[in-house]
Amino acid sequence: SYPVLVEYEPIKLRFALPEYRCNFYPGQDYSKIVGTVKSAKAVTLKLEGPGIETAVISPDADGNFSFDTPNFEIGEAWLTATIDGYETKKKIRRLADTGKAMVWISKGNLVVNGKPTLRRNMYGCFYRIGEAFKRRYLADDLHETLLFRDPMVHLGPDWLIKGSEGAGGEATKDQYPSDEMLRLVDATLEANKDRDFAYYYISDEPECRGISPVYLKHLYEYVAEKDPYHVVLTASRNADGNLNIADWFETHPYICPYNYPDGRRVYLRAINTVGSFVDAIAKMNRPDKCIGFLPTCYGTSPKNYDYPTFDEIICHTW
Repeated sequence: SYPVLVEYEPIKLRFALPEYRCNFYPGQDYSKIVGTVKSAKAVTLKLEGPGIETAVISPDADGNFSFDTPNFEIGEAWLTATIDGYETKKKIRRLADTGKAMVWISKGNLVVNGKPTLRRNMYGCFYRIGEAFKRRYLADDLHETLLFRDPMVHLGPDWLIKGSEGAGGEATKDQYPSDEMLRLVDATLEANKDRDFAYYYISDEPECRGISPVYLKHLYEYVAEKDPYHVVLTASRNADGNLNIADWFETHPYICPYNYPDGRRVYLRAINTVGSFVDAIAKMNRPDKCIGFLPTCYGTSPKNYDYPTFDEIICHTW
């Protein structure tokens, strides 16, 4: 047997503008809404919203459409797509400046307060290492990108409800999160609404621990609707398979450098295979997703990892 996820939509809408999550962010050009629609039947599109003159159009033969929206006011517009016997609606938001940290994705790049940012950090810097390693790491100038002093808010199911990711837990089932889980998500969002942070961490290697991508997709969509100003990150070896559960994917090609007693420098993974970890998702051409690597300072046990050289760190940033 092999699990196959199937998603059916009578009408499939995909936007080129706005680029990310159907939102126009402060400083972005909101004068056009552009996209494509796919359906087995002819589609009618209607756009209405604040400052927008209601318009009804049909897409071209390839499903492409465009609306002029130069006077789109801050608020919510709705695009309604209708075929014979069915309609679907998509909300398009022009967002206000919050005065706090605002993080989104544009052209595949992480954007922090309007500035494209390449994140360069080690992952799990002080996990399973000794004090000497820690002192050396802190003394080195590794040119790290410090997004914020405390960049992450945990929203992993097991972080909120212990055991929810274990055998029989709700996060392992193809279902909508429970009311208790959503209550705790709401409480977490509320507690962090006035903080400057970069991203929510939704799950750690979900494909390795049997967490349902259906469950995480529901959780992701709930968070994206509630908080449009922060991206959602997952660490994964299966970024293309988890495309619908997050915005930002950090892949896991652990190289784990180690010095053999005879002086040879060896690796858990060949350096020239590192790039293959982003191949599948890169080919999908999704500029609303950010992909990268997790250069790591730890291995599966303390004995099989030595301090990384600068070359070994930057091999993850091709």
